[in-house]
Amino acid sequence: MYLNCGYGHFVFQQGNFDQAEAVTAHEMTHALLAHLPICLWLDEGMAVNMEFVITGVPVERLNQPLFDQHQDFWNAETIQQCWRGTSFSRSGEGQKLSYQLAQTLVSN
Repeated sequence: MYLNCGYGHFVFQQGNFDQAEAVTAHEMTHALLAHLPICLWLDEGMAVNMEFVITGVPVERLNQPLFDQHQDFWNAETIQQCWRGTSFSRSGEGQKLSYQLAQTLVSN
């Protein structure tokens, strides 16, 4: 997690060292974008895409089953949560789909 308070800080979960490179790439992107007045979905979409650019670990691409999952989940209410940024802090499927949607929108 990137904390943008005063001098920015990174927080890592103990024992998650196998993902340290991807997490660092993601959070450093947040740090570099922190001065810009951009919405959270754009910020997260760029951060997820930078994970791939820096680490080379591919992100899950939008295939038909994943597309169907998105189509079933997003409606007038949930898509507004994404645009407002509140869907990124929800638990479960909604959070995962929020990051995937942001990643897809930015990469396209």
